[in-house]
Order: sequence, then C-alpha cells, then structure tokens
Amino acid sequence: MSKKVEVETEGEGDVEVAAAVQDTTLRIRMDSKTVTMKLSYKATVRDLKAQVKEEFGVEGEFEVRTSHPNKAYTDLSETMLDAGLCPNGTVNIRLVK
Repeated sequence: MSKKVEVETEGEGDVEVAAAVQDTTLRIRMDSKTVTMKLSYKATVRDLKAQVKEEFGVEGEFEVRTSHPNKAYTDLSETMLDAGLCPNGTVNIRLVK
C-alpha cells in the first residue's frame, strides 16, 4: 500500500517540499553542551543564531559550522532547507575572537 505525501510549492523555482520535511531537528554543540532544537525548514541562519544566543548565552561573535563537510554558514538569509540541514543536522558553535 502506498502512502500519499503532500507537497507544498513556493517561490520562483517551484521548490517542492514534502510535508514530512517542514521541520528540521538540529543537534547543536558548543564546548561540552549539546542541545537538540526543532526549527521550521523556512527558518534562516539568522533565526538559528538568535536561538543559539538564547540557549547558550553566547555574547559576541560566533560561527555556525558543520564538521562533515567542514563548512561555515555565513549567509544569514539562507534557510535551513537551502543550507542542507533538513530534515536533520548537527552544527557546532565556534566563538570568533
């Protein structure tokens, strides 16, 4: 028996997003603390950084990075979907000195 998956179409490029991928679950690591956070696939890197500041009490500049591949997310308007962090991902927080 097949299961029907609804899709939502939006934007100029008519990107189809499966209903099951409308949220992302991120594991966020900083030093020895790890937090699991759910965000919308439409949330931006800016939104993620705001959540990190609140959850970890970060003051000052920091980078959101992945280990594999080694990448820093610098485009604050990039969505979780565009960043490849859907349906889940792990990011590391690195303070910038």
